[in-house]
Order: sequence, then C-alpha cells, then structure tokens
Amino acid sequence: MISIEDRTAISDVISLYGIVIDERQWPLVTALFTDDAVYDITDFNADVLNGLDNVTKYLFSMVVTPTPGRQEKGDRPSPQGGGVLTDI
Repeated sequence: MISIEDRTAISDVISLYGIVIDERQWPLVTALFTDDAVYDITDFNADVLNGLDNVTKYLFSMVVTPTPGRQEKGDRPSPQGGGVLTDI
C-alpha cells in the first residue's frame, strides 16, 4: 500500500506538471523529472525522450503562436501542437 506521504508527493508532481505545461513555466521542468526520465510522447507522433536534458530541450523548444484573429481580444496564445487525444 502506498503511504499518504507518497500519495501526496505524486499528487503534487501531477499538479505542478499541469501548471508548468499550461502556464509554460519551462524553468520548473527540472522539478518534475529525474535525471533518468523517460518522456513518451509517441501518441503525438513524436519520439520517446530519454533523460532530463532531452525532456527540457524538447519543452523549451515548444513554440507558441497566437491564434489568428483572437489576440486582439486578449485571448492567450495557442500552442502549435495539440495535446488532446480524441480517439480514446
């Protein structure tokens, strides 16, 4: 059985991941992954990334572009790629 402390730590990492991705707080990525991290994004037609350096390079390289015609309304930029699987 998992301890309450471990469960809380896992929940904290999941919550921080959401903040890092949603708010594009890339410098915080190093708090999410271990040095031997494996980041499998093959479902999004990308490679499996091995190691913290490769994960951070990938996330730091993500380009954010404004949604045409929406930026003047104060909307936030949209990522070029998507992270939602619709076939599950």
